[in-house]
Amino acid sequence: MGETDRPDRVEREDGSSTKEQVEVDRKRKYDSADESSESDSKKQRSTNTGGGAVTTHKNDQAEEYFNLTEYRRVTVREFKGKTLVDIREHYKDKTSGEMKPGSKGISLTREQWETLKANMDVVDAMIKRKEN
Repeated sequence: MGETDRPDRVEREDGSSTKEQVEVDRKRKYDSADESSESDSKKQRSTNTGGGAVTTHKNDQAEEYFNLTEYRRVTVREFKGKTLVDIREHYKDKTSGEMKPGSKGISLTREQWETLKANMDVVDAMIKRKEN
């Protein structure tokens, strides 16, 4: 079974993308995840994050992920007892046709992820300056 065969779905009700709404959605997602049964965890989850709707899935290791593009993924996984946000390129295996992780990517610890999130406005300003 491939990674895209077992999705999880939750619709964002108002489609807004404010920081407050994202935080509310995150809390709602984690609260509902705690109440979910094992069978519920194999459904699709979809949310609108301002850059477009994403659908989260679970891979064969039961790690949640969503696609940024056809070949780039954001996966949340645990490694040596630490939660990591893994942003990685994937490739299609020629023999099996399955998507597999490549070597190009980065894994952020929870602390690094929080630092990045807290400074998104700085990144946006850097992008704006670069594009002007």
